[in-house]
Amino acid sequence: MKYTEFSLPIIFLFIQGILLPNFDDLHYVFLVETVGMPKYEYDFLNTITYGAILIFIFLYNQFLTKVQAWIMVLVSLILILIMTLLMLANATRMNTESWGMSDEAINALIFFLGTNAVSTLAYVPI
Repeated sequence: MKYTEFSLPIIFLFIQGILLPNFDDLHYVFLVETVGMPKYEYDFLNTITYGAILIFIFLYNQFLTKVQAWIMVLVSLILILIMTLLMLANATRMNTESWGMSDEAINALIFFLGTNAVSTLAYVPI
């Protein structure tokens, strides 16, 4: 724990791997096979994740440079949990039945909060 540039990412990845499940692959199968989303639309939505990476890096550089790294790791984990819960809501069709939210809107939000994008909040400070 002497070198935070090594220990903090390892702790982040350990916590993320143990406590927060990753349903990215299942989400792909659900969208393509169950919902019937064309693969090109899935690929387009996936580009939102990479746009979000740039947005999160910009936000960090402009507003969050003085925030402690552990707070950024915690925020990243919370956002990944929210993204996972949104995937669950989409898979159980709660978004259309209870919330009245379209598949396109919830999936755009899910891809914006994609694991790669939100993880940058934890990696950039380190």
